[in-house]
Parts: sequence; structure tokens; C-alpha cells
Amino acid sequence: MSSVTKNVDLDWYFDRLSQTETIFGVDHPFTLRCMNNLAIALLGQDEYDEAEVCFLKCLERRKKLFGNDHSSTLDAKKNLETFYKNRETHSSRKRTSSIFSGKF
Repeated sequence: MSSVTKNVDLDWYFDRLSQTETIFGVDHPFTLRCMNNLAIALLGQDEYDEAEVCFLKCLERRKKLFGNDHSSTLDAKKNLETFYKNRETHSSRKRTSSIFSGKF
């Protein structure tokens, strides 16, 4: 997964995904790449629920298009695993921060 960037224009990513879906279709490899990029941008904005939906859709569509063992599908699986690890680490940090700040 690419590095996560803060302070990005999410509208640009949503527009790009919408355009590629219209031009190429929802299951086109370029559209799936845009969906993955949107998921990464959402993750960078701490929009975990929306990022998860994008990562999951991307994985399912790549499985359908390429099969389970294709490198694109394996990359999507790796991205989803990395997402879950990052979310878990973020949640753990928030809990630790609340404990030390007295906000239980």
C-alpha cells in the first residue's frame, strides 16, 4: 500500500473514481486502481469505515476479474491486511491516549 497522506482533497478522488467507472466500467483494472487510491486517501483522513468499504470492494472485484491467485488480487488482500493492522494500531493509540489523559 502506498504511504498514507494527510490533508488531501477527497473530492478529487471521488470524482476520479466516478469518471473511471463511467468511462471504463466498475470492474476495469484502472477503475479498481482508482478505488484503491481512494481507500488510501480515506485512510489518511481517518475515515476508517469508508476506507474499509473501498478496500473490500476492490478486493472482491479483483477476485472476480482476476481470480484469487493473481498478483492484483494478492495486492488487494495485502492492502486490506495492512489497513486492519493500521486501524488496530490507531485504535490502540487512542485508547492509550485516553487512559493517560483521564478520558475513559
